[in-house]
Amino acid sequence: SIKDATLEDLFKGFSAGIYEAGASSHDFESYREDEFMYFLKGSVTLTSKDGTVTKIVAGDAVTLPKGWAGRW
Repeated sequence: SIKDATLEDLFKGFSAGIYEAGASSHDFESYREDEFMYFLKGSVTLTSKDGTVTKIVAGDAVTLPKGWAGRW
């Protein structure tokens, strides 16, 4: 199941939130916005379209740029 709590200020182009999800995978053709994430628990493996693999674990921070393509 997915849990999502988001605050948005669309006029200024900023949003903040907490997102929780179980095991899953998602393909992204082109990320729609710049996104900063800080992982409180769990992990995720990000595989960029160019084949770069990045494992993110609790305590890590990552920024995905607008236009990023790959798989969660």
